Amino acid sequence: MRVDAPPAVLALVLAAVSLVTGCGKRFHSGSAPPKAPAKIPEMSAGAGAGSMTIRVPPTNRLAYTVNWKSAVVTVTDPVHLEGSGSFKGVSGTLYRAGNAAADFSADEGTADKSKGVLTLKGNVMVTAVGGESELKGTKVNCDVVTYATADEIIKASGGVMIRNSSYTLGPLPAAWCSNTLSEVASPAEFVPVRHNQPAKPHL
Repeated sequence: MRVDAPPAVLALVLAAVSLVTGCGKRFHSGSAPPKAPAKIPEMSAGAGAGSMTIRVPPTNRLAYTVNWKSAVVTVTDPVHLEGSGSFKGVSGTLYRAGNAAADFSADEGTADKSKGVLTLKGNVMVTAVGGESELKGTKVNCDVVTYATADEIIKASGGVMIRNSSYTLGPLPAAWCSNTLSEVASPAEFVPVRHNQPAKPHL
């Protein structure tokens, strides 16, 4: 997965690489060869407000953008820019086929690059912004949302309320939705319509 991050976040990761691997040190042929580097430890550091764009290889498909008011970035593999981020004051947009599908906001969230999973917690709201006109403005409010870029299913739990101009559903313990909010059902009854979604989804 590719992450397009702001300079401050990239600088943090590159600094971690330099500190751990000793980048910039020269090896002279007359000296003893350097020892193999030890396993790179996990590192965390705080950051202020920022944003990033998540893309999925090999096509670099645009998955989502996320904005935050403050964050803690945890680097698990600085060499390959692997890690995760914990955010406060989260907002952003989910995409489908290159187009904005839904906006989201929450009190806090995490993004795990290696797993391709975005988690939102606290006063979560997802609002449809794309698709057919009757879907625009459809809202999902809940306590927690888990969203994987692999299947693009919004998995909502905790006091789930779903509203649009035609109906109101809830509160429900859990619901699964397509990222356009065009499909809404319980986890057991959610019927995927796209080839890359699991045939029998389970929480």
